[in-house]
Amino acid sequence: MQSNTSTVTIDTGEIGEQLVQEHFKHAERSEDWYDSEKDGTIKDDTYEVKTFRLNNRDQGFWVESSQFTKLDNVDILYFVKIPESLSEGATIYECIDHKNPDVYENFTLGQFKQMRCYFIDNCKEIANVNDERTDTLYNNSVSMSKHKRFT
Repeated sequence: MQSNTSTVTIDTGEIGEQLVQEHFKHAERSEDWYDSEKDGTIKDDTYEVKTFRLNNRDQGFWVESSQFTKLDNVDILYFVKIPESLSEGATIYECIDHKNPDVYENFTLGQFKQMRCYFIDNCKEIANVNDERTDTLYNNSVSMSKHKRFT
């Protein structure tokens, strides 16, 4: 998993938030990058954006336990799927009924790390964006890949 303090994560998260804000007319991002409650609002609803690669085996997005409270307390959860190739672009998904425990599965990574997998089957595709920012998402992901997924 990526650290929230690494440059790549900040660039990646920032890009995902930009893509969501640009897609939704009334989206307003939080002024505080480290807002512990939300990434922004759309009218009266709070939202959170997670920018991740899709886990191929589980066909879902893995989220660390440090994010559970935040995700459980926003009105809308978006995932921005990092592209697997330069031509793919980044896809924005809304996780439908994200607070429902049937939408995700809790699991332990290694011996102790508590995680959730939010399944893509429970997400609605909103848009696909393919520009220089999505190239950056792809290149950041390739540079951090530990399992030679891109070779």
